[in-house]
Amino acid sequence: MSYPVQKKIKTGENVLRAAVERINWVFDTFAEICLSFSGGKDSTVLFHLVADIARRKKRRFSVLFIDWEAQYLCTVRHVQKMRELYMDVTESFYWVALPLTTVNGVSQFQPEWICWESGVEWVRQPPDYAVTDPNFFPFYQYAMT
Repeated sequence: MSYPVQKKIKTGENVLRAAVERINWVFDTFAEICLSFSGGKDSTVLFHLVADIARRKKRRFSVLFIDWEAQYLCTVRHVQKMRELYMDVTESFYWVALPLTTVNGVSQFQPEWICWESGVEWVRQPPDYAVTDPNFFPFYQYAMT
């Protein structure tokens, strides 16, 4: 089924100003904030904006990063740099290196893959500060998606 292409409706609103407005609203509305961070360009921009506003408001926030084990090393290094850069405004930085199931796009024989699976040789070791204890989060279930 195909959907008709719809034209964008321009509002004349500045995207950066709107993002800052929304982030301010989040800080003004919630006592605790957790930013989901992938290490990609979009979430990096959001991280910078949230950290800047947190500093101005003298607030802190937490960060959740899911480490998929077989990520590009430059992404891992970038996440480490962001973690260090914003330690002054981050409450907790949850670098999650737990067994999680994900789509495996490089094998027709194994369509799903479990990162950080026990009993299997890992692509690399997680950092010492990573969450590797399966009991850390009460909601975690082995190999959840």
